[in-house]
Amino acid sequence: MSRIDTIKQQFHTLIDQADDEVVLTHFYDAFASLVEAQESSLWGSLSAEQQASLKQSYEESKHPETLIPNADVWKKYDKWITR
Repeated sequence: MSRIDTIKQQFHTLIDQADDEVVLTHFYDAFASLVEAQESSLWGSLSAEQQASLKQSYEESKHPETLIPNADVWKKYDKWITR
């Protein structure tokens, strides 16, 4: 079972155990607000392909051998950067 599936299962179990309408309403409102914010964010506006590309880039950035030195990046894009 993936981590996300485990979290969803635990979340469902937690909801099933709650019998207080006020508590459930607060959790629902908070969760709905987070989902809405995520969907309206820049991330939510990206296509699945763009999201996958960014995730891949992020994973690659964790490996020093794949990084480009900052000075090299500045040199390459200096003509577009205003100071």
